[in-house]
Amino acid sequence: MKLDHKNPLPLHAQLKKKLSERINNGFYSDRLPSEREFMDEYGVSRSTVREAISSLVKEGLLIKRHGVGTFVSPKPIQDWLGNLKSTTETITEMNLQPDVQLITHGEARPPEPLQKMIGDETVYFIKRLRFADGHPIALENDYYPLNIGRQLTQFDLNTETIYDLLENKLLLRLNKAKQVIKVGKIEKEDSELLQFEEDESVLISERFITSADEQWIEFSNSYFRPDMYSFSIDLERKNG
Repeated sequence: MKLDHKNPLPLHAQLKKKLSERINNGFYSDRLPSEREFMDEYGVSRSTVREAISSLVKEGLLIKRHGVGTFVSPKPIQDWLGNLKSTTETITEMNLQPDVQLITHGEARPPEPLQKMIGDETVYFIKRLRFADGHPIALENDYYPLNIGRQLTQFDLNTETIYDLLENKLLLRLNKAKQVIKVGKIEKEDSELLQFEEDESVLISERFITSADEQWIEFSNSYFRPDMYSFSIDLERKNG
């Protein structure tokens, strides 16, 4: 399927259109063929292939994994704000398979946003990497009062949902949450865990959860890949 060299549309734009059509109709659903295979199939140069693929990466249709290859981007997860849900619940509602990897845990000083709320008391820190259908989508940095954090680590945090543990094992009632979402850069180590470019911005969610008696239960400072996760909310205009 050679491209039309007489067409006034540049070759990289023609190739981009062909690849986009194949992605959207499901012909490509995971890993793309190599640059050499595209060169042979479409009769174009390596630079043309790279320009077309780079454009699709920028548009979010493709993702590059260093040393592995180029892949079709998974369907972005849409988190509807308004209900207090766990990441696992959100992923499951999208009919995707959730998974988690415990990175580290232990006693720590509270980060600045939490310190402003509770002072400089020692807290318990749990860091986990979240996946949807095998793709890393979020890195969760969660902080708890010491007694709660220590109890949580008695369970397998590579398999358990923390909200389920809090409610069903520790018998805590998650009542209210205040959440702030912003954009920012993250450390190289964290970007590598997310398989995301170090100089790219991520979505940062800060969530402070309290119980029915207004005791703090969790502060979460999470990093989400913007090409794989979005936040939505329904708004209604009040008359008068």
